[in-house]
Amino acid sequence: MEQNDCSDILCDLLEYKDDRVRLNAVFLCLQMNIHREKVGQIAREIIEGSSDPTIVFTAKTALQSM
Repeated sequence: MEQNDCSDILCDLLEYKDDRVRLNAVFLCLQMNIHREKVGQIAREIIEGSSDPTIVFTAKTALQSM
């Protein structure tokens, strides 16, 4: 699969309703070095909106790795 194909799919997954799916997409985008601005925005949204401390910690880790 080419990066362009993945990029479109990951962009959709960043908007998915489940934070766990969104976090997986965040880390894959970081690894592939794509959608960095959107990744930061999504990670901040998760930090502000999630009541799950594990999810919040993981999102904070994503922000720190940017």
